[in-house]
Order: sequence, then C-alpha cells, then structure tokens
Amino acid sequence: MRDPRRRGGRGPRRRPPVRPPRRRPPHRPRGPAAAPRTRGVPPRVDGRSREAARVLELSPRPRTSRKESRPMHGDIHSKLAEAQRLAAEVEVEAVSEDGAVRVVAGPGGDVRTIDLRMNAFELSGLELGELTAATVKTATDEADRELSEQIRRTLADVFAAEREEGQR
Repeated sequence: MRDPRRRGGRGPRRRPPVRPPRRRPPHRPRGPAAAPRTRGVPPRVDGRSREAARVLELSPRPRTSRKESRPMHGDIHSKLAEAQRLAAEVEVEAVSEDGAVRVVAGPGGDVRTIDLRMNAFELSGLELGELTAATVKTATDEADRELSEQIRRTLADVFAAEREEGQR
C-alpha cells in the first residue's frame, strides 16, 4: 500500500479552522438616558448631595450642629473600635459530651482549633462527623452570644446618652 503523504497520494484531510464564537457588543440602552426626578431640590444643599438633602429633610429627629455632635461621634467611633477588638479576641472552647472532640471557635463561624482525642478514632466516620459538627455549632453559637453580650455592654452607655439627648 502506498503512503498517502508521499507524492501522488491524497495526503492528510484538511479541516477548516474553527472560528471563535462571535462576540456581541455589550447591551447599551437606546435613546436618551432618563434623568432622575429631582425637581425642586437644588443640586447641592449644604455641601450634600440631593439624596442626602432629602434624607435630612425627612428625618424626624432634631438636627444638631457639627460642633455639638463631635464629642458623641468620637465616643461612638471609640466604642466601635472597642467592639471590633472584642470580636477579634472572643474565643470559646466547647467539648463534646464524651470528650472525644474539642473545638475552639470565635464568633461568626470562625473555627480556630479542632482537637480529636484518641477515643474519637473508635467512632465511625458518620458519628465522628456529626459529633464534630455539633461541637463546632455549640462553640460558635456560644461565641456569638458572648460577643453580642460584650458589645451590648460596651455600647449601652452610648445609646443611653443618645436617648437622653433625644428626650431634651
């Protein structure tokens, strides 16, 4: 039999090149852009945008000047920083009933350590998985409760001061 790659043979069959899929231009809405309805509100009110000016007009609480609110804002910022620090520091340890699994977790599902004792390896995979999941849930739930209680205590005086100011 003859080699098709040599002269006189048919040669390899050539296929047309594969074309990449046609790219469509991104969708652009036709016609003029609809302007937001902002009649009656100047473009800027006290250096604020139209939306901020509307919110201020609709807000039920009395407005305070910036100088009056600065100490309160500084206090709120320091309390929020304290709450963030607490969130990073909270750690709760939970141990399963039989002591096979120990979990150290933080708030928001932050699992930091899972420790399996020797008797954990006597359990089946399904039992160990269920026991580990239950212990992780216990630890994270307790960490969430502890953090919310600490934040509530930290921010309680700020909200009490704000309530007193609102009653004046």
